[in-house]
Amino acid sequence: MPKQHPNPDPRRDTGRGAPQDAAAPAVILVEVDIERRTRLLRQVRSTARRKVTDDMLREVAAIYRSSVDINPTQQIADHFGKDPRTARLYVHWARRKGFLGAALTGKAGER
Repeated sequence: MPKQHPNPDPRRDTGRGAPQDAAAPAVILVEVDIERRTRLLRQVRSTARRKVTDDMLREVAAIYRSSVDINPTQQIADHFGKDPRTARLYVHWARRKGFLGAALTGKAGER
């Protein structure tokens, strides 16, 4: 005797126990959820971004100079609530704008 399939119409089985028609709304929900998450992510990123101004780079230079003996880049990262990599970029931009002198090779400080 052949096995009885739990779904009356096995052609409509999605492999997850739900008929294909029942899976269609789930796809729409996933697409809506992705759109909502994308909007939320853009909103969070736009509020988390900081506009880098000359005043900010002056502040970066001041923090750098005041903490040259105790890991200035980490102090800048802590002050602005950013990743150390971002703090290094701030220091780089401060040097390029002339708010900090050229780097000393292999150690914190400026010429």
